[in-house]
Amino acid sequence: MLLGLLFSSAFILVTGQIDPSVLGASQWVGVLMPILLPIAVMLIPLLDMTMAVIRRVGKGKSPFHPDKQHLHHRLLGYGNTHRQAVVTLYMWALWFGGLSVGIVYFEGRWVMLGALIVGVAISLYTWRHFLFKNHYNRKRG
Repeated sequence: MLLGLLFSSAFILVTGQIDPSVLGASQWVGVLMPILLPIAVMLIPLLDMTMAVIRRVGKGKSPFHPDKQHLHHRLLGYGNTHRQAVVTLYMWALWFGGLSVGIVYFEGRWVMLGALIVGVAISLYTWRHFLFKNHYNRKRG
């Protein structure tokens, strides 16, 4: 949580110095960038926390009750090492952050094309163990 606070503070400090009138895209995106960028970078941990609270409360347990259903536990369960799971989560956070920054500096169609290409590549990296493991097990029969 401390790292999240530090990252958010750093992004707000850096992006808060952006002059929207200098940016090539519409001004409202530049003005909202100090708010959007930290949210985009922290989207994965925020979604993981929200899903954990919903999952636990739905089962009638305390939101603070520990479980092994967090995203990194699921990635480890698919056959990733700890390092691969962390790299996967970092890549998704970078993708969301890059998408939000790309909207400011480039045309929307190029941002969407780049986001699609990079998103597919990260998806393949994320699911490679699951896809190849099932394929390998089917072949061995």
